[in-house]
Order: sequence, then C-alpha cells, then structure tokens
Amino acid sequence: MPLPLSLELDTMLRLLIGGLVLFYFWPRYVFAVDGQVSRTDVLVGYAARMVVVLIVAGLAFTAIHAFSWFALAAAVFALRLAKVQPELSRDERGTGLGARLLADLDRLGSWPRRTLAFLRQRLRGPLRRKARPSAYAVVGAILLLAVLGLSAYLRLAPAFQHAGIPFSDSGVVLYWVQAIGHQVLYPNGIYPEGFHVLIADLSRLTVANSVVSVKFIGPVVGVAMVASVGFATYRLTGRIAPAVAAMLVYGTLPQLLPYSHLRQAGTDAQEFGNALVLPTLWFVYASWVKTSRWYRGTAVALLAIVAMTHPIVALNAGAAAIAATVAAWLATGVRWRTLGWYLRWVAVAALVALAPLVIALAVGIPLNSSGASFATQMTGAAAPPISLPDKIALLSAAALALVRAIRLIARRSDRADPGMALAGLLTLIFALAIYQASRLGIHLLALYSRAGEFVALGDALGFAMGVSAVQELLELVRPAFGRWAALVLAAGLVAAAWVQSPPATFNAFPVYRWLPDDFVAAYARIGSTLPSGTWLAVSDNSGFDYAYGQGLFMTAKDFAAHVGTSGAWPLYHHPGEPSRPLAARHLFIFVDRRIVVAPSYRSTVLPRREAAQKLIRSWVAAWQRTHGPLPVYFRGPDLTVYELTAPISSSS
Repeated sequence: MPLPLSLELDTMLRLLIGGLVLFYFWPRYVFAVDGQVSRTDVLVGYAARMVVVLIVAGLAFTAIHAFSWFALAAAVFALRLAKVQPELSRDERGTGLGARLLADLDRLGSWPRRTLAFLRQRLRGPLRRKARPSAYAVVGAILLLAVLGLSAYLRLAPAFQHAGIPFSDSGVVLYWVQAIGHQVLYPNGIYPEGFHVLIADLSRLTVANSVVSVKFIGPVVGVAMVASVGFATYRLTGRIAPAVAAMLVYGTLPQLLPYSHLRQAGTDAQEFGNALVLPTLWFVYASWVKTSRWYRGTAVALLAIVAMTHPIVALNAGAAAIAATVAAWLATGVRWRTLGWYLRWVAVAALVALAPLVIALAVGIPLNSSGASFATQMTGAAAPPISLPDKIALLSAAALALVRAIRLIARRSDRADPGMALAGLLTLIFALAIYQASRLGIHLLALYSRAGEFVALGDALGFAMGVSAVQELLELVRPAFGRWAALVLAAGLVAAAWVQSPPATFNAFPVYRWLPDDFVAAYARIGSTLPSGTWLAVSDNSGFDYAYGQGLFMTAKDFAAHVGTSGAWPLYHHPGEPSRPLAARHLFIFVDRRIVVAPSYRSTVLPRREAAQKLIRSWVAAWQRTHGPLPVYFRGPDLTVYELTAPISSSS
C-alpha cells in the first residue's frame, strides 16, 4: 500500500524546487568561483558549501532554541550580505545595513531581467554558432542517463510502492528530524546529527511533510551515491565509458560488491556520507594540481560534512583524502603553502564538527547508548576474504596506473596523468586495508560490518579504471577507435544487464519495514489533514515517531491504565487528581488486524506488539459495550483505525 500519490508528489516537488534554490541558484548568488573550474565541479562546490552552512546553522539555532524558517532564511541571506559589503562603495558602506539590504534587494529584483537577457543572447548568438556535440558524446550521455535511470528505479520504486519507511534506521531518523524541528538536539543521547539537521532544514524551509521527506530523501541519496561514482570516475579518468561502467556495476549489480544495497532504499546517515567519499578524492587531488582555490574550499567543505555525519564515513573520506594527497605529491611534488592552508582549515573543520558534541558532553548529555555500544563492540569473526571482484578491481586500477606511466614516459599524450590513476589505486588499497582490519588486531564490529561500503566504492572505481586502461591502449592505435571501442564495451555491459532483467519485470531492491504500510499511511493521512496538536493517537510504541511534532501520542499501556470508557468522551484518570476529558479534539485508536514484523525482529518486537494489542482490544471492547460500534477512520489489510471526535462541550 503506497502513500497518497498527491502527498508524495507535493512533497517531492517542494523538495526539488527548494533543493534547486538552495544548492544551485542561491550559491551562484553568494559564492565566487576563481580560476578555470569545470561546470560540474562548480555545481558540486556550490552544494557542498551550502550543506555546511545549513548544517551549522541548524545545529546552532536548535541549540539556542531558535530553529525556525525565518532563522534559517536569515542565516542564508546573511551570506549574501557578507559578500556584498566589500563590493559596495565607501558611501554605501557609510549608510549601514539598510543601504546594503536595499542594494541586495535591487540586485535580486533585477535577476529575472538579467537572466532573460542572457538567455536571449545565448539563443541568438553563441549557442547557434556552437558546434554540435559529437555522436560519441551523445551516445555516452544516453548510456549514462540509462544507467542512472535504472539505478534510480531500483532505489526509488519501493518508496512509491510501499508507505512504510524501510530499514535500517529510518524510524530513528524520523524521530530525530522531528526533534530538531522542535528545538531538541540529541533526544536519545549524543550522536553526529549532520544528516538529520539537513533533512530538518529542508523540511522547514520547504514546508514539506517530514514523514514523506525522510522516506524519499534516503532513496534519493542512494541515487546520488551512484551519480557520485560516475562523477568521480569521469573526473579521474576524463572519459565517459569508464563512468558508465562504474555506475552500472555500483548502481545495478550489487551482487558483485560487498555493500548492503538494501540500505540505499532506506534513510541512513552513513549512505549520505559515503556519497561524498569519491568526490572528496577528486577535489583533494585537484586542489594539489590546479591553481583554483575553489577545489581546496570544496574539499574542506566535503570533509566537514562527513565529519558531522558519521564517524565511519569520516574515516573513509579521510583515507580517500590521504590517498589523493600522496598521489598528487608523487606526481607533482609538495606545495608547502597549500599544505599549510589545509592544516589550518582542516583543523577548523574538525573544530566545527566536534564542537557540538563537546558542548553537549559538557552540559551533561550522555552518549547515544546504541551508537556508543556499536562503536566499541568487538567481534571475534575472521576478516572477510578478498573476493575475486576485489582482486579484479585491484588489477584494473594498477593497469591504468601502469598505462598512464608508460604513456607519460613515452610522451604519447599530454592527458596521461599517472597521479589520478594512483589516487584511485591507493583509495582501493586503503579501503581493503580497513576491510581487513581484524588481521591487524583491530576487531571493532563497526569496521567489520561497515567497511565493505568503502570497498564497494573502490571496486566500482577500479573496474572503471580497467575500462579506461583498455581505452587508452586502443587509443594508441587510433584515438577515435579507442573511444568507440570502450563505449561499445560499456554499452554491451548495459545491454547484458537489461537483457538479464528486462525493465518490465525488473524487481526493485527488496526492503524490510519495521511497520506495515497501512500503519504509516494512516499516520500520514492524519498528520496531513488535521491541524497540529488537535489529535491523539493510541498505538504500538512505534507510533510515537510518526505523531511527534504533529499530534499527541499515548502508549497502549498508559491508555488502558488511565483512560476510562464511561461518559460521552473518554476521561483521563490519574491517582490523586480529578478526572478530566482528553484534551485532543480527535482520538485515533490503531487496532492490528494482523501483526506484521520483519523476520529478523520477530523475537524481540512481536511480544511487545502482541501485548500492546491485547490492551487496546480490551479497551475498544469495553467502549463498544456501552457506546456501540466505533466509527472507522481507516481500514487497511493489516489494521483498522477507529476515530472518536469530541463533542464541542468536551473539547472546549
């Protein structure tokens, strides 16, 4: 059972428009690009900088209980004021904030006119005279879009097919996002909440439904992971065919890689951080070999984001940054001034990432118990074996490094940069070293269970580097022949995947949900149709995450113990206090028709759900004996939701 399509489309449209404004249009207005930077690198740099701003602003405003749409918008607008001030004349500076604000509004008001003038100029002039793209570029772009579209289907289809938010930690993400919106940081103890703050910011700025936002942002992040693999591969190899191969393997053939593809259909902070690991590799490398400061700033922004997101991902990104630095130093030598700049700003990024955690500890907030337990838990399991795909990826990456070195020595190409290939090879080696940490005496369960995600990224990059090595060898015979041969190879891989699993019958990633679809659908319907704070829900404990911030919630145990069945409207009884009517205008009671629990959680969750349902059914039966049948608000295959609406006198 899916959520109402209108609710899904409305939320996605809000997030799409809000994302374009926040991560593209507004950064163009705020951040200046210096030097020669490719368009894709500029776009990634824009997004990285704005994510840092939104996370830091969200953390700060939540900590001082000032989290709101206005505060976030003011923080973003303040960036523009800070940039405008140096550009103003001495007279304008003397008039203070009012003059700067008016000048900024004037620039903003003229933006549509300037944009239309620019488009007319492009249509009449350079765009018409520009050479048409080559057939090779068109075919490559079609293949990239086909693979990305197939990867998106695999990850997004479950979100459209089912209302329930899938594993693993999506329910916790929803609770923390709702808590941030209500000025509460670390409701379950200290844990890096960068990803959760970002979702809360987007939901607040776009006025989007939080449940649907959490549900869809996760799969969209999964698609972004595939896109990031293609982006980094293309930037490191300079070729389309390797990017197609990398995206195909990572996006559609998870059986070849040691990562949990099911997590990419859920909403998890680790997946969000891992989407930034390979872009970090590229930007750190480019910052050492290019003169533009844009690359350095973007690299530090990416490192700051992962540090505020997840400790395991911070380790992955740090390893990628070290690999890129070593490769660049071997290829071009050490630039000491750049090294000093990095040392200063990485220290600042680390301070920004750690400051909220240190302050929380100082004021007495404990560490998140499950996170701390997982981070320190040991395992006696042996290191996972290095599989055949891992070995092939290693050989492929080494082959490209060798081919690049030979071409450089022979001076057969000015594009033969061995440093880029070495950066990819070192990244895969570092990933496999972390994967085999238990061989080095490090038996942390967190590394054992999560290191495969980093290896999967390195493997995809390694396979692509092998395709690039083949292409570059064939280009020695004839450049055009090498390009087309590699593209045909990539197209063959795409065709093989589609023939094996045609789109009409292609099964999306299977997901496991903590709660049945109609449970989530009912809460989403209530929250999207009734004003906040006017309703009370009674269900299994899991319903708290869905009611939090929108309505009131009562557990089955408290409801059965304190709410009576006499009178026209239920009365709340507490020992030593007079009975009083329930404060909510609407009461919703969730009764399971059948209890649906994922197999792996049946032993722990099923007894709790059964006990809750026994109490709820007893209360419903007692009410119906004296008042007659309860009105049905929602009925699904797994549950029935009853509704009681308070008489005007009772609700007042």
